[in-house]
Amino acid sequence: MYSSKEAADADEYRGENEGDNGHKLDEYVDALVELRKNKGMTPEEARRLLTTDYMFYACMMLKSGAADGIVSGACHSTANTLRPALQIVKTKPGSKIASAFFVIDVPNCEYGENGTFVFGDCGLNQNPNPEELAVIAVSSAESFRFLVGAEPKVAMLSHSSKGSAKH
Repeated sequence: MYSSKEAADADEYRGENEGDNGHKLDEYVDALVELRKNKGMTPEEARRLLTTDYMFYACMMLKSGAADGIVSGACHSTANTLRPALQIVKTKPGSKIASAFFVIDVPNCEYGENGTFVFGDCGLNQNPNPEELAVIAVSSAESFRFLVGAEPKVAMLSHSSKGSAKH
């Protein structure tokens, strides 16, 4: 169930898409149905998702090459950000698990690669086992190498939320 604010935002969003990107909507509906047909996706459900949930539309833009990235999280929970991404964009072929990382760029910093850091995060995989931690570390290092163009130096840290996280 969407709040009145979400419904108003969706109406505005639909209006914007009907202008510049409206011609893509039917294409995205067909593509989403094809991607998710084994999960029972119908054209009606695909159209509803694409016109009421920014992330589904953004992920279809990414999948089709109409966008190079997505910024999300201010209006969506982590789960609502990741669900469409994992369903539409999917993980890198051969990936054993999905993981996340943060890119931090600190101006005038002597640490990292000219102040750029990648922090791997276990938020997607609570309580990872040692093998999963290793996969997350390697994946984060590969992402650093790809994005920054430098050899990564990996450190493994441990922390406790002291019960503040509800897993």
